[in-house]
Amino acid sequence: MQNKDKWFYTPNLPIRSLKSLIDVYHNTVGKNGVLELDFAINREGLVDANHAKRYKELGNWIKRCYGEPISSALGIQGQQEVILKIPINKSIDRLMLQEDMTNGQIIRSFEVYALTKGSRTWNSVYENNSGIGNKRIILLNLSIKTSQLKVVVTKAAISQFGPLKFSAFDGNKCKL
Repeated sequence: MQNKDKWFYTPNLPIRSLKSLIDVYHNTVGKNGVLELDFAINREGLVDANHAKRYKELGNWIKRCYGEPISSALGIQGQQEVILKIPINKSIDRLMLQEDMTNGQIIRSFEVYALTKGSRTWNSVYENNSGIGNKRIILLNLSIKTSQLKVVVTKAAISQFGPLKFSAFDGNKCKL
């Protein structure tokens, strides 16, 4: 939270901007990591009012951005491909994948494809060789319109991995 990566509360030390915290969120939670916010308690045993305000801003942004996907699909156990239908005239610029963590992280690599409008051709949108885990947020380079997306599991530790959740989001809700 505080600039200069101070863990303990330091009076008058500037705090990170909301944009900076969003980048941290995408690079931790969005890449199957854990984000620990440093609730730096001041000498009176309270969270500084400016810190509390920024925490609230981050929480509100996460709810606004990722609270309601444009579309979501849930695969079944061991399903290698999950198709996600996108409503007509909806643009997406970010995806979220979540695997069932009952037996740990099983999916090791995957690819995402978009169906080209007016054809039956699937175009590659994203490849990943570090797996999915609890949550993988994919920020696309450009906003796209497509009728369908497909995630293909290309490598898994076991064949009967748990269900995979696949969601698409409209980044307009995420703008600051």
